[in-house]
Amino acid sequence: MKRLWVEQEVVLLCRSEDRKAKEDAIVSKTEERYLEALRKLAGRIERKDGRLHLDSKSGRTNVERHIGKLASQYTRASKFYTVKYDEDRQVLSWIRNEEKYQEDASQHGCYHLRTSRRDLSDDEIWLIYIMLTRVETAFHLLKGELGLRPFYHWKEDRCDAHVWITVLAYHLLRWIEYSLKLAGVDCIYQEVRRLLQTHCYTTINLPCSNGREYHIRRPGKPDERQKMIYSAFGIDVSALPVRKVVVEPSPAGEA
Repeated sequence: MKRLWVEQEVVLLCRSEDRKAKEDAIVSKTEERYLEALRKLAGRIERKDGRLHLDSKSGRTNVERHIGKLASQYTRASKFYTVKYDEDRQVLSWIRNEEKYQEDASQHGCYHLRTSRRDLSDDEIWLIYIMLTRVETAFHLLKGELGLRPFYHWKEDRCDAHVWITVLAYHLLRWIEYSLKLAGVDCIYQEVRRLLQTHCYTTINLPCSNGREYHIRRPGKPDERQKMIYSAFGIDVSALPVRKVVVEPSPAGEA
C-alpha cells in the first residue's frame, strides 16, 4: 500500500495478488477467444467466403466491419493488437504491442481507496473498506430472503432505510457464519443456501369417500449435509412443522 495526499482527502494505493491473478486469467481467456475469432476471420478470407464479397468494392469495408466488431467484443484483448488487412493479397495479419501489454499487466490487481478521514491509518482505511464490501455483499445475498428493498433510494429518508436493511442483512449473515464456525462446519452462506434448496416440502392430498379431503404438507427427509447444517443452527429435524388442512365437502346443492 502507498499513501497519497490529494487536497483534503487521502488516497491509498493498494495491490492484491488474488485480484491480480483473477485479472490475469480474464485477460488471458479473452485474448484466446479474440485470437481464435481472428483466425476464423482469416480462414474465411483465405477461402474467399462469398458473404464477404472480397472481390467487390465493398470487400475491404466488410472485412474492416468484422475487425471492428471483434475489437468491440473483446476490448480487454483487442486494445493490445494492431490488425491489418492487405486488400491486394487478401490476407489478414495482426501483431501484439508487447510494451503496451506488459504495462497493462503490471497494473493488474491495483486499486485505490479514497477517503476524507485523514485521521485514519493505512490499515484502518483498508479494514473499513473490507468491512463495507462485506456489508454490501450481505445485502445482495439476503435482500431477497428479507423481502425488503427500498424504492427511490436516492432520497434521504430512503437512503436511511437502505442503510438499515443493509446493516440488518450484515448482522444476519455474520450470525449464520458464526453459528456454522462454532459447529465446525466449513461452509459459506451461498453453499448453505444451495444445499438447503434441495430439501423440499411435499403436499399429500387424501380424498375420502365421504367427500372430505385431507391436505398434509410435510418436509422430506434431509440428507446428512442438510442435517449437519440444521444441527449447526440448533434446528431439530424431527420437529420441523407439519401442516394439516381438512377440507369439508360442500353442502348439497352448492356448486
